[in-house]
Amino acid sequence: MTADQLNQNFIDLDSRLKAVEGLVHPASGFRASLLSAQTIPTSLRTKVTFDKVEFDTAGEYNKTTGGFSPAKDGVYVFTCTSSSCSQLRPTGT
Repeated sequence: MTADQLNQNFIDLDSRLKAVEGLVHPASGFRASLLSAQTIPTSLRTKVTFDKVEFDTAGEYNKTTGGFSPAKDGVYVFTCTSSSCSQLRPTGT
């Protein structure tokens, strides 16, 4: 095999690799949190929109709307941690 043939083989392989990479979607995943407290009434359904995005591997989380729109069908797992703080008030005086 000549140097020119070997070089052409590398060019062909590079072209094929780029075509395959175009078919592969990056893994979905994001981590988001709130920078400030949000009051959630107990009697209403409330959408929590996380304003700090630590990472979003495929650009599928929208921090403005709070929506997650994955490009691929599949099963997605979400975990959430929340905390609650109520103000204590003294009784009877």
